[in-house]
Amino acid sequence: MLVLVGMLINMKIIPKKLPGSALLISLLILTGIFIIAFGAGYLSFFNTKNTDVYQQSSKARLAAEAGVERMKWEVGVNNFDMYTGCGSRILETNLDDGYYYLKCTLNVDNLPKIQAVGIYKNTSVTLDTGLCYDINTECGSCAIGSLCGGGVLFSVNPLMISAPSGCTSNDGSGCDNSFLTEDVVKMAWDSVDPKVQTNANSTSDGRDNMILLLAGGGRYTAAEYCDRLDVNGFSDWYLPAIDEAYSLVLNSNYCENNYNGGEAVACAHGSNDSPVVGGFVATDAYHTSNEDIDNINYDWLQSFNDGTQAPNGKEKDFFVRCIRRPV
Repeated sequence: MLVLVGMLINMKIIPKKLPGSALLISLLILTGIFIIAFGAGYLSFFNTKNTDVYQQSSKARLAAEAGVERMKWEVGVNNFDMYTGCGSRILETNLDDGYYYLKCTLNVDNLPKIQAVGIYKNTSVTLDTGLCYDINTECGSCAIGSLCGGGVLFSVNPLMISAPSGCTSNDGSGCDNSFLTEDVVKMAWDSVDPKVQTNANSTSDGRDNMILLLAGGGRYTAAEYCDRLDVNGFSDWYLPAIDEAYSLVLNSNYCENNYNGGEAVACAHGSNDSPVVGGFVATDAYHTSNEDIDNINYDWLQSFNDGTQAPNGKEKDFFVRCIRRPV
């Protein structure tokens, strides 16, 4: 402290002949100024350090999210078997900012639990993917986009699963579990004349409509197709109601084309390039299980090109995509 006082005197900040009490006051003021300046500098350093930590955490999280997308790609497109390929550190990939790897461990039931770990500098973020990989087992608590329940999970409340795309027959022939092949099956809703009123009017649950349609003695072709579909070990498929079909649109490879009132409606999950459910065709519409209550000759159709719904003739051939609900 004496050295500091001497320096201040030599710099003429404190006069040499200043009385003792005045000298003491000056020293206290200068000490306070020093403490404030030091504190401000420390706070500035601390805030800078916090900002750097936040940025590192954000970049690590982005890397982990990239790992989640990598898992969806490997499982859905490349048919990567997470069970036989499970390891504590798999599919490690370097990014421009950091890197990620998938952490795969077997749970008490000997089934894989897969997490995506993102790393940037000294920060790591781990995300539980929640994705299921075994299409032949029920979905349980799987995340949207999981391969499970015989297809892909596109809704968790209620739990709804889309059948694979590209099926050529209701025995499961031609079905593509990667959902890249476009649908090919087209048929009539009802090809028998004269048409009759079925009262299949449930907009939220196609299973209610199916009860009425399956009592029609086989005339309701599209509904019968879904009822007989047997793929990936599941046979309780049905023709979706209009609300369920619209949920498919929101998760489809045309979800960004969905318009309402002239403005694009956001995809529920995914995008056109990375859809939850793929393989839909834009050139024609899909049957729903809903009959037009105003015209017994029409059923309601779902378009994936723009998300619109409209009635058309029951005897006309349109695409069919079946869904199921485990509960």
